[in-house]
Amino acid sequence: MRFATWWAAVVGLGCSSPHLDLALRDMPLHQPVECRLEGPITLGPTDVAIVIDRSRPTIDPTGSDIDGDGRVGRTGFRLATGSAEAADNYLTAQVVAARSLVRTVVDVDVRLAIVAFTGPSRSAALGDRWEAEGVRQFGEVWADLTSDPKALEAALEALLRREPERMASFAAGMTRALDVLASAPNQDRRPRKVVVFMAASPEPRAGKAAEPAMKDAARLAIDKGVVFNTFGLGEAAAASTPTSLSRIAGATGGHYRPVSDPSTLYCHLLESVVL
Repeated sequence: MRFATWWAAVVGLGCSSPHLDLALRDMPLHQPVECRLEGPITLGPTDVAIVIDRSRPTIDPTGSDIDGDGRVGRTGFRLATGSAEAADNYLTAQVVAARSLVRTVVDVDVRLAIVAFTGPSRSAALGDRWEAEGVRQFGEVWADLTSDPKALEAALEALLRREPERMASFAAGMTRALDVLASAPNQDRRPRKVVVFMAASPEPRAGKAAEPAMKDAARLAIDKGVVFNTFGLGEAAAASTPTSLSRIAGATGGHYRPVSDPSTLYCHLLESVVL
């Protein structure tokens, strides 16, 4: 990598981000989240794939006031999409953070893509059908690499309107993210490739049968020089024992960050991209 081609940019870190409900444009402003990073921030030509968990558990409330309306959905209770506190769920928390990241870095030399993943049904995950079904079909590309913030925000808004479904296949999100980064033009001019990978649990719910596919995706990432920075949401993500998310990050030269308070997720994403 030729560091002479990199350039420094100071990104405003007030981190004031409008939060959103099922209609991104209409969400009232929330209290700004303070992101304190030691500057200046060094960026270079960078491609970033933002990967969002859209599996069924992301409909659950986070226990944080994600939409800033002063009401918090109770943890331990599943919320239907469109209910009063659905905007405090894990899917919304990821989309909120992703949109704030888009608005912060898109004006510098960064291209972003939006990828989401679900997984097989519970019956398929627990049986031998998993290998036959493959993983790519559970990965979704909502926006190819672009520096157009309008296209990225439109993709995030459309994603938020989809009902969370099925189990989580980390391999599906990993594979689709690698596909997007590999298919982008001007590869030789983009020396830095990063995946920011979010999940509502530090372990995939698709079962042990999914592990070989995760390992294959991690090997491909290493071969392609792609770094995975991973983020587990909720209290369970802070477990001290190694998890699939921490192993994915470690294998590819990235970092795993447990995020017990999903309302702070944006700051973690920003730090992982710019430092």
